[in-house]
Amino acid sequence: MGFLAGHRAMEEAVMLAENSGIGMVGVHKSTHYGMAAIYVMEAMQKGYISMAYTNSSPAIPPWGGKTAYLGASPFAAAIPAGNEPPYVLDMAMTVIARGKIRLAATNDEAIPEGLALDNEGAPTTDAKKRLLKGFVYLLEDQKEHPLLC
Repeated sequence: MGFLAGHRAMEEAVMLAENSGIGMVGVHKSTHYGMAAIYVMEAMQKGYISMAYTNSSPAIPPWGGKTAYLGASPFAAAIPAGNEPPYVLDMAMTVIARGKIRLAATNDEAIPEGLALDNEGAPTTDAKKRLLKGFVYLLEDQKEHPLLC
């Protein structure tokens, strides 16, 4: 449902922008919509600056915390640049994607140190412990966070 809603919402936003110069669309009661860059690139290819945002369930403690209050809240932006390469950003507020943790758990692999906490709030490299109500860290330094650069 989320993929269909994402494409339809961006189509509607582009149509609104064609008619009035700006298009904003909201979707509710949907599901995960995958890689956000797909939708912003649709609008970018038609010459529009575009942004897409979504919410997510709590999975991240605030810096220094041990209780999840924040979601990964993925977002994307795209800016056409004529003959130059376009600007496309697709990111979340975490240091690692849940999908990468799930893949590591499926393959019985460890995840790198410093990325996740177990359900007690202790650092872990065990992907399965992270999936059992553990947490991932927020982005925190300028080298990792394009919004702080």
